[in-house]
Amino acid sequence: MSNYTLAPVGKGNGLNEIDFVLADGDSWSITADLPDDAHLFMRAMATLENPVRGDYFYCGTRLDFSDYRFLLPYKKKIGYISPDSALIGNRTIEDNLLLMKSYFENARGIDEETEALCRYFQIEDKLNLRPAQLDREDLRLAVIIRELLKHPEMLLLERPRDFLGPRKFALFSAVLKEKTRSGIPLVFLTSDEEFTRDFAGREAVISRGFLTCS
Repeated sequence: MSNYTLAPVGKGNGLNEIDFVLADGDSWSITADLPDDAHLFMRAMATLENPVRGDYFYCGTRLDFSDYRFLLPYKKKIGYISPDSALIGNRTIEDNLLLMKSYFENARGIDEETEALCRYFQIEDKLNLRPAQLDREDLRLAVIIRELLKHPEMLLLERPRDFLGPRKFALFSAVLKEKTRSGIPLVFLTSDEEFTRDFAGREAVISRGFLTCS
């Protein structure tokens, strides 16, 4: 992101002419004086917010925000897991996961990779349920599986422990460590000091709408 400016949301200041570069192997911790600005930054990284001005480059290609369809090839390369990530409510969990696979890969039917992830996170017996029938932990796990199935080129993660008990969080943490060892860049937002110690390589601080990297 170059000279990137975004309008304020909620109680935030917005983001003002920020510069941020994410490279293979990077792991960034994001902190902010206002939660809304931190969330805005993560949504901007996920191409979910249109800038007031400035440029977003993905592997050297300047993204065009004039039509959401121009962004779709890049959205599928970005895994974004946040507490407000949602599933399609009138579809079963299996349908939600199959829709993701069919959209990005023209796949039909549940495959071995999807089955393996569901077994790993222990929701394989809940695939015929709808989101309203699941507790918050299983909903979070379904979102995690959905984003992992995209085989993202970068991972964005907000509040990783939210809705996950210790056992399921340990499973998720193990997957993240494997992904980061493979070189996939990670950007995360958390107040969890242990998680930050485990994963942070660099830190970016948002204060009064400006970004400082260290």
